[in-house]
Amino acid sequence: MLEQLTVRCRPKNGESLLSYLLRLANSNAIPINTFINSFKYKGREYWIQKAEYDLLCLFPNRIFDVDKLIMSVRISKEDVEKCSFHHLLKHFSRKENLANLRILSGFIRDTLHFCPMCLKENKYYKLLWKVKDVDICLAHECKLTNCCPHCNNIIFYKHLKKTALCPYCTKTLEESITAVPTLGETQFQHWYQSQWIFLMEENKQYIPLDELSLRILYTLNGERIDELSKDLIKNLLDLPGGAEKLLQHARGTLINSETLHISFLLKILNVLNSSFEQLFSVDIPESFHKAITEKNKPSRQVVAGETDIPKTGIKRKEEKINLVKKVLKEFIANNEQITLKNVKVKLGVSSGTIRYWGCNDIIAQYKKLQKEIQQEQKNALIRSQVEELFSRGIENLDAQYVYSCLGINRTILWRTAPDITAYIHDELKKSKRGEPK
Repeated sequence: MLEQLTVRCRPKNGESLLSYLLRLANSNAIPINTFINSFKYKGREYWIQKAEYDLLCLFPNRIFDVDKLIMSVRISKEDVEKCSFHHLLKHFSRKENLANLRILSGFIRDTLHFCPMCLKENKYYKLLWKVKDVDICLAHECKLTNCCPHCNNIIFYKHLKKTALCPYCTKTLEESITAVPTLGETQFQHWYQSQWIFLMEENKQYIPLDELSLRILYTLNGERIDELSKDLIKNLLDLPGGAEKLLQHARGTLINSETLHISFLLKILNVLNSSFEQLFSVDIPESFHKAITEKNKPSRQVVAGETDIPKTGIKRKEEKINLVKKVLKEFIANNEQITLKNVKVKLGVSSGTIRYWGCNDIIAQYKKLQKEIQQEQKNALIRSQVEELFSRGIENLDAQYVYSCLGINRTILWRTAPDITAYIHDELKKSKRGEPK
């Protein structure tokens, strides 16, 4: 397969990796799936599937042997990395395996959004088009379209066969009609796209997520270095649990330190009217670092209208567990549904804090207990209804009539209360034989 490449080309500026592979395959008259599988790892028995195409721009090394592609097409590793989000991910992690970094989770499109004028001029798909909320082509001042102008189908990346052609009706995508964005939409897209372009460039800047959280807190705190104003930060963020999430990252109190998401960071930067470039250049004074990470802080005064349950660090783990158990027992006593969401709202903490306290299993245990109690109460009610029904002395009773009166299917009742179904069966037999109740 590799010897058949009579046409070789280089990736274009801003091109996605799938687009580049499509152009190579089309130029050599090779089906795209056959072409990609010619670069699969030695020893991999099964073929690379179309469903894996969406990961090409994230983790190309996980999908195929990039070194094979480099040797065959005579390009550099840097060329391949520029066609993916590799540099963006490397900004936040020094690990070789970036697959565990969840910062882009759910933010990369699996459907094609495109500018028909760009396709007409260059015949390739841009990497930036894969980013959620990138909705405008700034070069042509038009909104991106996301469907074929002829068959009106939304186009999935995994179905693409040729550049600028619809994979479903095979007609050109260059004839799509585009809408004109408003001035406000265009201004936002200038800022939004510039953040992604900065992160996708190789500029040798690395910042771990805990350090990034510290810089955000420092900026939100008005660059005050002596103390942390949580009220000020919460007012600026206007994001549920935002301040707590940043603090947990900055203090390193999360079990998974790689859960900060790009959408959260972008919302904060938008609030600050700032950018990743500015954030990367912020220097954190040592005194502020200590103010954030210091564990022995004075207890917070409860403000009128707030819950009297502490929202931050309870000194001992046992006290935290007892606090959660107390709330769970209240839920059972008041017949309030036990869910992680309800518990964290009651405590005024985030899901990450509850997980850090080690209380997820405890919540699951109490939830199971509550379910058992509720089922016992329900069974007791059904039992009383059954006894009342048979006490009426109705002639010619049958199972269908009994279960219709109870409003429950026999099989469902048998699964949760086999003793009641057995009781109904026995009583029906007695009724048929005319035995006294």
